[in-house]
Amino acid sequence: MTGIPNHAKKVFEGICFNIYQWEQKQFDGTYKTFEAVKKTDNVRVIAVDEDEKLLIIYEEQPNKAPFYTFIGGTKEENEEPIKTAQRELLEETGMTSDNIELFKTYSWTGRTVWDVYIFIARNCKKIQEPSLESGEKIKILKLDFDEFIEIVSSDKFGNKEISNDFYRMKHNKEKLEKLKERIFRKTNF
Repeated sequence: MTGIPNHAKKVFEGICFNIYQWEQKQFDGTYKTFEAVKKTDNVRVIAVDEDEKLLIIYEEQPNKAPFYTFIGGTKEENEEPIKTAQRELLEETGMTSDNIELFKTYSWTGRTVWDVYIFIARNCKKIQEPSLESGEKIKILKLDFDEFIEIVSSDKFGNKEISNDFYRMKHNKEKLEKLKERIFRKTNF
């Protein structure tokens, strides 16, 4: 675990958060107890359907204001990130893809440690009805590239780190064109 030393002791195990503590030697030779939270890793999917429309979701959850986000969710224990991407795509949209690649990984270290894996899933095909969790209300939006960039780079998008990256790309034509090319690649990897 990046950010948490191997000798750290798990002092609390929750559903999504585990707390670790360890003794850390200070510059003056004394020791101090340090603590960090390991949050369950997440996966997000930039989905492209057969008509080359980009899919994002407008989601409602209890005790939260509605928000836009990518398809995705929490990685289950011992589940590979790509398997989470495939599972979440199927659960939230009823779609599958035979062309999925890792786009980027966001890693947090410090007092809260976790990773968010972003995948691109191309040529998504619907094979069943979505199977949502009881705490989810999801509306799937099909967007062209420009509409997609506007929403993802706005303050209405739920994943702020991702939104900030897309906002910067939106204002750099060369990076935006490279992003578009990467999202719409048609070859399998």
